[in-house]
Amino acid sequence: FNPPYCHQKDNCLSDDDKGSVRYLLTMTIKGCSPHRSQSFHLGIARKEDDRVIGDLWVYLIENDRMACVAVRLARECHGRGYGTEALRAMTRFCFENTELQRLWTRVDVRNTASRRILEKCGYTREGLIRQGKMVNTWCNYYIYGILKTDNEQERLR
Repeated sequence: FNPPYCHQKDNCLSDDDKGSVRYLLTMTIKGCSPHRSQSFHLGIARKEDDRVIGDLWVYLIENDRMACVAVRLARECHGRGYGTEALRAMTRFCFENTELQRLWTRVDVRNTASRRILEKCGYTREGLIRQGKMVNTWCNYYIYGILKTDNEQERLR
């Protein structure tokens, strides 16, 4: 399991060019990137050894207002807070540095660990889709979402 830091060939960054990640994300979300995209994909690296342990997507960006998020971690890294830290940081980044007003995601009803991560990060369960298609499987799944105003209220606590 070794996802790349970036899927866009022309925009890939070296490990020592991490300051450019903030710029790339901001320009992509605001639609200012020369390689206009409706999504971006980043690696999640451990702070202590910089090893890539997962990935995070922001995709289906609609009118610079709403986007879907997803987090995936290597199995051996589950339960250590990495997913929560990554999602919380990306949520904060999107709301503080872009015009996005809403982030949302889907989670299989059986995936209690992912539901806990979303709830710890302030996402609200908004609905249930019964026997809907999620990725490449048919299952029951929840829709979770967070608004920029929710995130601002959470920070005041």
